[in-house]
Amino acid sequence: MVLPQLIARRGELGRFRAAAGGADYRHLVLVAPPDELARRFRERPAGGPDDPAAAAARHVDENGGDALLRRYDVDVRALAAEDAGARLVETVAGDLEATYASVRAVVGHG
Repeated sequence: MVLPQLIARRGELGRFRAAAGGADYRHLVLVAPPDELARRFRERPAGGPDDPAAAAARHVDENGGDALLRRYDVDVRALAAEDAGARLVETVAGDLEATYASVRAVVGHG
């Protein structure tokens, strides 16, 4: 089972482990260099004013812009470091297949 989800709070880690229901639990954190992360965030298409991507962009812009994104990156990496089972997977800009190969390698199917 794959739960694609941002785990940003310590309390959520246990919830996701429990959701595995005894199956293998893997905590993979897809990461990118901070400048790349900010670029990708800014390039996400946003629909109308009620679109979640537009709301996220407003939140970021109103709360520090790219500096907020860098802080989120630091926080997510720190949280992953607290989970002995977490594995960071570096994404490959513009190459989904290479990123997927990295994920497969981390979970032992590569």
